[in-house]
Amino acid sequence: LDLKFYSESINIHFVHFRKNNIFSKFSKFSEL
Repeated sequence: LDLKFYSESINIHFVHFRKNNIFSKFSKFSEL
């Protein structure tokens, strides 16, 4: 198990998740 690769992939998933989260909140906003 390559720990560096593992942590980087978690980082990428986390950033992606946060972007999606922010985007979905924003789109709920714009529906109002």
